[in-house]
Amino acid sequence: MADRGTKKQKASSSGGGRRRRRSPTPSPSSSPPTPTNDLFSSDEQQEKYAQHFVNREILESKYVEDEYFQGKNFQFYDRLHEAGLTEFVCLRRHYHPQLVRVFYSNMSISDTGVIRSEVRGVKIRVSPNLFQQLTNLPCDGVCYEGKVADEWKEQYDSVTARQLVCRDDAAIQSRILAGQMKVQPRILHYVLTRVLIPRATNIGQASEEDIMLLWALFNSIQINWGHLIRYKMKKALRENAKLPYPHLITIFMEHFQVPTESYPISELKFKQRIGCEVVASFGYMQNDEGEWVPKGNAPHPPVQEGQQNQGQDDEQGSSSTTLDNVINRIEQLQTFVGTRFDAFETRFDALETRFGNMDMVISTRFDALQSRVGNIEEQLQHLPSASANNPQT
Repeated sequence: MADRGTKKQKASSSGGGRRRRRSPTPSPSSSPPTPTNDLFSSDEQQEKYAQHFVNREILESKYVEDEYFQGKNFQFYDRLHEAGLTEFVCLRRHYHPQLVRVFYSNMSISDTGVIRSEVRGVKIRVSPNLFQQLTNLPCDGVCYEGKVADEWKEQYDSVTARQLVCRDDAAIQSRILAGQMKVQPRILHYVLTRVLIPRATNIGQASEEDIMLLWALFNSIQINWGHLIRYKMKKALRENAKLPYPHLITIFMEHFQVPTESYPISELKFKQRIGCEVVASFGYMQNDEGEWVPKGNAPHPPVQEGQQNQGQDDEQGSSSTTLDNVINRIEQLQTFVGTRFDAFETRFDALETRFGNMDMVISTRFDALQSRVGNIEEQLQHLPSASANNPQT
């Protein structure tokens, strides 16, 4: 019996010791919260990230392979060069998925175009002038935000703009399928929706916004592209929106010397390249004049009268056509296989990122729970004193 009493006393003493060692969690008014992860400088930042950004998808930007398009009579590439966009659309950079999400989670953009964010305790402030220096994007011209700008109202006509980009045999409709476009506008539209203003849906058709921008580019109308891209970044803060321009975030973090070495990196993939594979998938080829036309519209060389070896020439021409078709099929197959492998790699990267973020989410939840338990214990400690001050009669 004595042993039992001794054991009870030890157990009670041990439990009481654990309660005495737990210190109450300080309230936010008494001291600032201690960051629980080196990505954030406050619990509020971490909580916002865990609730709204931890599983956000990232829009991987493609890039134009300038070595392929230069000097091959691509008018769309000349338009990009004239608009001062070639350096931006040809940009090839890696990015850190988790740090991109943290950047957007803490990001705000003022009415004057100043981007502010914080990553790993490093404060980032990108003014419009610094934005232009880091991206080399044109900052002069119309501040376009998806609708007809006031400066364009006397010039822009929806029907005329559609006629500019559509084939002559295509019906003029409110939305234009990519296959209904002329050769150069179609390739430019591909660059527009994959690099300049990337989106994840309806990329196979031209929206009204796309048509306006194509019209402006083909008519050499200046656009403040820095303003437009900041506008697209700000729209990405909406719930469940995909996060664009991850390579720009890399440039910003490098400029402000944010440590990135210990975080997963997403390298360039084959599917991000815009070059000969894209042109081949559209079925375009150069004719005798060097113009890019659909293969069905490319004229065959005329057969001269009195040519004795006509049968042999026809056979050689047929063999040449067959060889071209085989080469095109091989290129398309290469593009297809490369895209499939990149898709698998992207999915595995997404799974790895989600599993990697689970620890952060669980840690945040436990920290919040521990804080609440600490507050309850602190309130319970005040109950005896309150009862002593108000004795029952």
